[in-house]
Amino acid sequence: MDQNLEKRNETAVSKCNVAAFVHDMKELEIKQFTLRKLHEKCVEERNRTKKNSENEFNTAENADRKQYRN
Repeated sequence: MDQNLEKRNETAVSKCNVAAFVHDMKELEIKQFTLRKLHEKCVEERNRTKKNSENEFNTAENADRKQYRN
């Protein structure tokens, strides 16, 4: 019977292991949230930069067309 108790203790999850798991999951969720926010900011910056570049290109193209008309 003592052998069964020893084996049972080896497979049981200790409070320390559960606490470590919960802490690790919390850290992963924080990192995931941070990465999502960073991704959102990068996408916004990319879209803003793309729009600005398109506007600058169109302005330059219009100025070039006016130059050839005159």
